Amino acid sequence: MWRLLNIHAQNLCAFQELKYELNQGHTTLVFGNNLDNDSQVSNGSGKSAMIEAIAIGLTGSTLRDIKMEEVINDQADNALVALVLMNDATGVVMDIRRELSRKNPQAIHVTLTEKGKSEEIAQPSVNDYNKYILDMIGLTKDDIFSNYILSKHKYQSFLSSSDREKKEIINRFSNGIIVDESIAALQADMEPIKDDLQAAERNVATCTGRVSAIDEQIATAINESGQRAENKKKRIADWNEAIANKRALIREKNELVKSANERLDVLDDVDAKLRTLEDGDAGFDADYASICKLFKTNELPAIKDYQQSISDLQSRLNYKKNEAELAAQAVDNAEEELDKFKTSFSALQKEHEEFENGFQSRYEEVSAQIQQLLDQVKQLEDKNKQLRSRGLAIKNNIGTIQTQLAGVVTCPKCKHEFTLNADEDVASLKQSLTSLQSEQTQIETDIAKNDSAISQTTERGKQVREKQNSLNTERATWSERITNAQQRVNELTRKVSRQNSLLEEVNSEIGSIKKSIVSMRTSMFDEAFDILDTVTKREETTLNSCKTDIETANGAISSYEESIKELENATDEDIVVNLKKSKQKYEKDLEGANAELETIQSKLMEYQKQEATFVEFKTHLANTKIEALSHITNEFLEAIGSDIRIAFSGYTVLKSGKVRDKISISLIRDGIDGGSFNKYSEGEKSRVNLANILAMHKLTNVNCVDDKGLDLLILDEILDACDEEGLSNMFNALNQLKITSLVVSHGNIAENYPYKLVVNKQNGISFI
Repeated sequence: MWRLLNIHAQNLCAFQELKYELNQGHTTLVFGNNLDNDSQVSNGSGKSAMIEAIAIGLTGSTLRDIKMEEVINDQADNALVALVLMNDATGVVMDIRRELSRKNPQAIHVTLTEKGKSEEIAQPSVNDYNKYILDMIGLTKDDIFSNYILSKHKYQSFLSSSDREKKEIINRFSNGIIVDESIAALQADMEPIKDDLQAAERNVATCTGRVSAIDEQIATAINESGQRAENKKKRIADWNEAIANKRALIREKNELVKSANERLDVLDDVDAKLRTLEDGDAGFDADYASICKLFKTNELPAIKDYQQSISDLQSRLNYKKNEAELAAQAVDNAEEELDKFKTSFSALQKEHEEFENGFQSRYEEVSAQIQQLLDQVKQLEDKNKQLRSRGLAIKNNIGTIQTQLAGVVTCPKCKHEFTLNADEDVASLKQSLTSLQSEQTQIETDIAKNDSAISQTTERGKQVREKQNSLNTERATWSERITNAQQRVNELTRKVSRQNSLLEEVNSEIGSIKKSIVSMRTSMFDEAFDILDTVTKREETTLNSCKTDIETANGAISSYEESIKELENATDEDIVVNLKKSKQKYEKDLEGANAELETIQSKLMEYQKQEATFVEFKTHLANTKIEALSHITNEFLEAIGSDIRIAFSGYTVLKSGKVRDKISISLIRDGIDGGSFNKYSEGEKSRVNLANILAMHKLTNVNCVDDKGLDLLILDEILDACDEEGLSNMFNALNQLKITSLVVSHGNIAENYPYKLVVNKQNGISFI
């Protein structure tokens, strides 16, 4: 798709220099500020000149119905319009440069740039350049001015267009124009064949009348052969009477023809009134009553009881609406219950988060305490181990000393004590023993003290361990509470989903019923036109039958008159012979006439088959686009926050086989037909118009092939009937759609709207 990147113009209208780079994917609001005339404020500032630059650059034509030289600045003889476009898919950049002059023909330069390589495009004439540019974009000039650059000077709303204009637009979308050309060619070829067919039918009728009359004459001539002379006058009188009877029959048939023609005139009048009624907006009940009265007055078969059908549908709709209200209430209740539980769940999660945040530090603190106590116990146990080892060594030393002291000998004379080992001093041994025993006692005391400390530390460890277990238990409890709460949230969410599904199902049924109600009006008029068409065909059949009978009678009269002449001048023997010769001639003429009729009928039938195929194909194409247009328009109506929906009725094939190519439009509120487009307020029509414009814009781009189309929408004072809130909703919707658009408006919009462009005019010069 192509995107317009920037605009450059010189000496265009009040602009001496115009340079603007479009804000891609956004809707830019274009304001005017006429500093030369306080009374005009926005008007006359030069807003439309920028739009003219785009229109001229793309199409070579002005947006307004003015001459090209009129857009050149009054102070200049030449002007420049240059556009730069880029194709997103191919990366090709197209530079269009148009040089306008009051004295010389327009000069155009088109340059294509792809992957850094530029190519100057050469065309023989301005028209050829215009065609080349539009072919590159994949659009026609009508497409540009109908669906891309919409100005109050050229824009015609599809919704308020005539039926003929609607058909032309739909045909452009559906390529029905091509089919129409084929149908027109077929119909042109069929016209002389139809004329030949009517002539052949008259000829067959005439020949049939002649053969029938000659058969009667031959039978009479043979039966009266013996009395021919005597009955000659009588037979002539009888044939004259037969001629008179045929003429009476012709008068009778002519009366029937007159009656049939009068009846067809009445039916044409009914058809016109019916079409006027269909185009009106009196409402379903009034339309039904008018059709019933119109058909009764003109002695037409009654249509079925649509009021009862509508009443039944309305009853179903009301029932489903009540069901929808209950379902919506159930959804609200389920959502309220879910919201309440989510609130408590959120508080619970917050508490859990706080617990988790404190849990780690508390757990680490307890774990540290346990580790500290374990370390203390280990230290005490290590000390005891060392003490016991030392105690065992002391005990061994004490035993050794005690053994040594057990062998002490006392001198009887001097009382000196000594051991057998002369090197050992008894006093020293005793002193060592005392010291060791004292140390042994201290070790035992220390061990006992350490054992007590181990017991106390172990007890404290049990208490701290219980605290740790309590923390783990509390965490497990929190985990269970969160899990249960999450399961409850999931259960309530599923409940909300189930209730929403039920509501969607009911709303879908409501939508189907509403669609049936909306289509009921179309069906009613379809049936009315079908009845009218059937009665019309019956009258036309009667008319054609009477015309055939008249031709047959004229043929018989001609035969009688010829026979009378022959009878008056013929001898007795010649009468039957001449009659038989005439019969042979008439039968041969009839055979030839029938053969010619069959040939013409066969030829016409082939054309009619082709025509029916083309019509059926065109109907299919048109209805496909009408359905798409309706669907996309309603999507956009929803996007811009409107409660109005639109219903299109496309082409229908009646039971008689006739195609009704009437495109009717109804606006719907809450499933009720709100009547025609033009009865709504200007603000409401602006919203519906925008949705339809967007739908036409999208369909036109979809119809483009080979990465063609244009991402650009310009609305020049099309939405001015909208209020500030309406404009804001529309701009938000356009921005969500990411369409690059320029909206020229005098309307107000919130001051904080981010995408604005102000065109000022001061001292006669416009500038951005």
